[in-house]
Amino acid sequence: MNKSLFKIISMLSIPLFLTCGGCAFYDREIEFTPVPSQEMNTETKTDIEIVHVSEPEDIRGVNPNFIGYVRNGFGIHTADVLAKRPVKEWVQETLIENLRAAGYNAVKAEETTKDGFVIDSTLTQLYCDIHGFSYKADVSIYIYLKDNNRVVFSKSYQGEASAIPVFTTAGEYQDVLLEAMENCINTMMPELTAKLSKIKTTRVKPLSSEIDFIPSSNETEPF
Repeated sequence: MNKSLFKIISMLSIPLFLTCGGCAFYDREIEFTPVPSQEMNTETKTDIEIVHVSEPEDIRGVNPNFIGYVRNGFGIHTADVLAKRPVKEWVQETLIENLRAAGYNAVKAEETTKDGFVIDSTLTQLYCDIHGFSYKADVSIYIYLKDNNRVVFSKSYQGEASAIPVFTTAGEYQDVLLEAMENCINTMMPELTAKLSKIKTTRVKPLSSEIDFIPSSNETEPF
């Protein structure tokens, strides 16, 4: 084999090696922590009510821990990428922690919670996969803000990210998916907290419980 041909083969082998590096036939497991938004007003709202955050409805139709596939250099599925717990729990915790960072008293909602502010959500997309020679991650969450069981705001938010695979480790998948989630909530949280604040400030305040009664002129003295 001449040197020119060997050089060409070597150059063509690099992307295959990078994509296939470390790709033994075993599942990657990822542990997630809440992702902080970088685009949010953190002014504390000391008078805000409790905001109940429901567990998202996961409609992806797959294993609730599923994230994506590990593939070899030929694009063949060799293993799975899985979270160590259902990913909807990660989404719920991310929403709660970001609302708390914005000054809201956010808590996990019970299934029967209807009164006050409730945030329901639907997880329509959350994955990280390899396409060609690149990681592709996508997070899509539909938010429903309810005030006393009435939907006052709803919108779909999406975040994407990509990166070049090196060893296809769990950490690489995790980093790309974290970036996609951050991109998603960086758009979501400013709008959601602004809507919460607007609803709060435009509500009609109840009458004071301390009322001074003025006796009428025809009121008689007790015997």
